Amino acid sequence: MLAAVAFVGAAAPVTIHMIEFARLDEAEWQRAVIERFHAAQDRIRVELVSLAGSSLNTKPLVMIAAGAPLDICYHDPYRIIEWTHQDLVMDLTPYMQRDRQVVEALFPVLLDQYIVGGGKYAMPIDLQVQAFFYREDFFSEAGLPYPKEGMTWDDIARIAPRLVVQNEQGTISRYAIRFPQFWHWWSILWHHGAQFFDDETNPTRFMGDSPQMRQGLEYLRSMIHDKRVMSPRTMSGNTANNLVINGTVAMAIGNSLYMQEMVGLGRERPWNVTRLPYGPAGNNMAWFNSLGWFIFNTTPHPDEAWEVIKYFCSEESMRLSVEMRGTLVPHRHVAQTVWMYQWEYPKDRQVFLEAIGTARTLPAVFGEGIDAIVNGVNAVADGAKTIPQVIEEWQVILNAWLRDKK
Repeated sequence: MLAAVAFVGAAAPVTIHMIEFARLDEAEWQRAVIERFHAAQDRIRVELVSLAGSSLNTKPLVMIAAGAPLDICYHDPYRIIEWTHQDLVMDLTPYMQRDRQVVEALFPVLLDQYIVGGGKYAMPIDLQVQAFFYREDFFSEAGLPYPKEGMTWDDIARIAPRLVVQNEQGTISRYAIRFPQFWHWWSILWHHGAQFFDDETNPTRFMGDSPQMRQGLEYLRSMIHDKRVMSPRTMSGNTANNLVINGTVAMAIGNSLYMQEMVGLGRERPWNVTRLPYGPAGNNMAWFNSLGWFIFNTTPHPDEAWEVIKYFCSEESMRLSVEMRGTLVPHRHVAQTVWMYQWEYPKDRQVFLEAIGTARTLPAVFGEGIDAIVNGVNAVADGAKTIPQVIEEWQVILNAWLRDKK
């Protein structure tokens, strides 16, 4: 399988079928890279497979089950790990060991996202790493210094009431901080020393019944329900609009993709970013996420599929991603020398790169496991269940998930 791809005479090129990105800006970059790949060689052709309104979670599986040609797909790490456990995804470790220069050009921690049983099953497409967003004008109006590296979650709780705006009836029109969208609350639990599992890449034991987990969940609950400084989980709108356009929050946790969106909303309202606050555990770790390219086990052309992925991970393709989309990329040199200067705003955007050194990937949890975790945190945030109730349910569901995963 690892032999160099050989083509004899005028043999017909090998066709690799690749899922097309659903988002327009991503698809345009994908097509531009393929055009360059075709111009660079004539041995491999890439045909894009449109989702055509279908879900990325279902269409690839339907195609594989039907025997339709599909070689390369992309997804978030948790889905790649789930499909790897279902024996659908090819281990790329032998290719990575052979083509070390491709892998060594990337931020090394990013490959940890795709580890299953010692194998590595995907290559990163982008880099989403967390930071702390805030509106400078709201802090100035309140007579508060801007958030900065070294602040704590206790500091945030202390200053938060001064950033809340409410009328005489107590109706709040601006919260100090937004309840973290997606799974951005996960880092707050880390900052309190909480862990869900014993091993993030190969979880075998539930560790969430701890004082640290209770403390982290209580911080979220009390900020919403007791102090009334954090928005309800069900707040309408997304983080970028809430902070930059509507001004319904003064602070928020987000990632580098949120930064792109906020920059696109204009600079009329001044905002900036800094590192995440520290928690009682003494850390301010961010989590990172990267969409990943992977190869289905059913491909008849694994070597050629790897050549396509390798080209997408090249410095040229990563540079093109920054130039066309403004995306923070997993290629170290391009991120540090191109992405940093692609933007003029926010002024402290270097914190995204600084965070990578201590950032962690989320645990390799999927299916009913991740559903249980998210539903539990949401129930605490909504006041629908007590923290002991949620942890007791996690004990049952997550231990069962761990047994089934084996």
